Amino acid sequence: MAYCPKCATEVESTKFCTTCGSNVLGSSAEATSLQADTKSKKAMWVHLTPMIMIALTPITIGISMLLLWLPALIIRKTSDRNSLENRHATSALNYHLTTWIAILGTAVLVVVVGLLASLAGAGGALIFVIPIVCFGILTIGGVALRSYISGSIAGARGKEYSYPLTYAFVK
Repeated sequence: MAYCPKCATEVESTKFCTTCGSNVLGSSAEATSLQADTKSKKAMWVHLTPMIMIALTPITIGISMLLLWLPALIIRKTSDRNSLENRHATSALNYHLTTWIAILGTAVLVVVVGLLASLAGAGGALIFVIPIVCFGILTIGGVALRSYISGSIAGARGKEYSYPLTYAFVK
């Protein structure tokens, strides 16, 4: 399948683009380059979209935080199985699932420690737990930000990227 070098429209077996009228046959290398560039842009947006959604969290009252995995799932379902954007989307989806499990585990740990401390009459022990939890949340956030930036740079360059400390739930 060929792509028009000017408007990036998929062109069937004709010499000229039906959308803009430019010559398609003489530019198969340009069309292949354009197609690869489009795929690397999708791979880049798999990683950039969660950063934008995190920035919108105060406006959307936290709903966007629940949907961080959605762009990766959509791109994964709409791309070829062995393509660059599918591999980037799978990596991002696994990272979001791992991050959500870590966040939920931290929340459960805080509740359990808080209940045990209050039942034991050691409410003052929470003074030590709260900074540790805040440090953990900031660490997860820092790793996420670094990972989103590194992944989007690798995706824009058409290179592979896998997130650190990620379990492969989706293969």
